[in-house]
Amino acid sequence: MQLAIGSVFAVLSVLGGTAAQGDLYAQPIVVEKPSCITMDLFQSTFEKICPLWEPKPVNDVGFYYENTTFMLGDKSGSNTDTQATVQCRYYTSRQAVKNSANEIVPALGGTIIA
Repeated sequence: MQLAIGSVFAVLSVLGGTAAQGDLYAQPIVVEKPSCITMDLFQSTFEKICPLWEPKPVNDVGFYYENTTFMLGDKSGSNTDTQATVQCRYYTSRQAVKNSANEIVPALGGTIIA
């Protein structure tokens, strides 16, 4: 009986660690815009693409769009002409969360800084 209880706690601790990693991946990120476009164009393109990035779920499997965040500058508000703090948040029916900005920014030619 003690072995079974220990096994349950071991499984729960592993699952808890996975959820924590997913939550970190869902946090806003600091990015640098591509050098060939203006910040306004980078922002408007990001905001248009974000809600369409992930395919619509089929039979409750997949990601649901939640929101878009695009704030000029890094997390302290500096470098507003070249950097932004962004998030393109999706979630699943199983409560997993994802920041698709990690995929969108490089696709647009931008760089993830932090």
